[in-house]
Amino acid sequence: MKERKCIHPRKAYNLMKTFLNDASDLHYADDENNLFKTEIILKKSDSFKTESGDSLADSEELEVNYNFQDLCSNGAKIFRACWTRRVPCLKGFSDATLALLHELGHLETNDKVREYFPYFMRELTMVGIENVATCLEEANAMYFLMPDEKAATEWAINWLSKKENSKKAKLFEKEFFKCFE
Repeated sequence: MKERKCIHPRKAYNLMKTFLNDASDLHYADDENNLFKTEIILKKSDSFKTESGDSLADSEELEVNYNFQDLCSNGAKIFRACWTRRVPCLKGFSDATLALLHELGHLETNDKVREYFPYFMRELTMVGIENVATCLEEANAMYFLMPDEKAATEWAINWLSKKENSKKAKLFEKEFFKCFE
């Protein structure tokens, strides 16, 4: 995404929140085991990310952090290049859509991934990447292939591969980019 200014941040926020909640199939159970849809909330931050520990089971709310400037960063460009090489159909979607769905993918896959890749292993892997990577591109490539990162992106790819979902994504993008100049 080229550098743009968000002129309607509240509308952009609402569009992102609606998009994420429509895409999510996460639920939680109350004390009587009644199922309710988990609400995805957004919080302005320094980047697109989710903060998830070892379990998200039965959470009433889950948080995705966002930052519009992060979409123009070198990391976003490297992420896009890495995954569009592997999955060319992703080229048709904006960085914002890919970032949001990837972060939702973390929430959708967290509990399953943490069964075999607990959070402490993620932290150790991050230290290993920092110690062996010789440049930013190499570090990012290794980071994107960590089990939790790969699972989140694969969830996003699978979601986008359904025709009705790709239409939802395109409608989101059409309205979302009206919020920028």
